[in-house]
Amino acid sequence: MLYGTGRELDGQGRLRPDYWEMREAVQREVTALISRINEENIRELTALDVFQKEFLQLNGFEVEGVDYSEEIDLEELKRLVS
Repeated sequence: MLYGTGRELDGQGRLRPDYWEMREAVQREVTALISRINEENIRELTALDVFQKEFLQLNGFEVEGVDYSEEIDLEELKRLVS
């Protein structure tokens, strides 16, 4: 949508990255899917695991290779960012 030749503009000539998601057929499918989701099947029917992992990593958690049990020298950290 943002790159290439497949751009679609709204009635006011604005580029709307959410335009495809707002189509009636897509919204019907989303509504049907949401009505089926419950505590038992949420991980199978959605990308919740991916969302949680990416959210945590964006905030500095669950980053591969980081030893979260290691002691941190806050004074050294202060010096690094000063």
